[in-house]
Amino acid sequence: MMTTRGNRFAVLGLFLLVLGSGVAIGVVVERVWLSSGVAARKLTDQERTERLLARFKKNLGLGAAQETKAREVMSRGRTAVSEILARVDPEVRAARQQSRDELTKLLTPEQAAKYQEMVKRYRARKAAEEASKK
Repeated sequence: MMTTRGNRFAVLGLFLLVLGSGVAIGVVVERVWLSSGVAARKLTDQERTERLLARFKKNLGLGAAQETKAREVMSRGRTAVSEILARVDPEVRAARQQSRDELTKLLTPEQAAKYQEMVKRYRARKAAEEASKK
């Protein structure tokens, strides 16, 4: 017959087993989902707008005229944000490059070579993502 203390350990062990199994399953599912390309494809601005408008229509009960006006407002907003980002992008790129340069100086030659390879892979991945948007 198990003691109260033994029961507690059994329950704790079972809890940890279930928790660990859930984490493991979650990790596997996430990896499979991410590698499938489903998560990798980013929505276009138009797709995002249409999804948001669909939610507005459902949750707010937008009428046809309101939906049309909301689409126009969102389009103007997207244009304004894009113009702002285009102006600040060179500064952002310069700040990133400065950080990369400073990091490289901290590293040993072997680490710096690995770091440069990491940056190269990152840039290639970002370029592929941008190309897939078009």
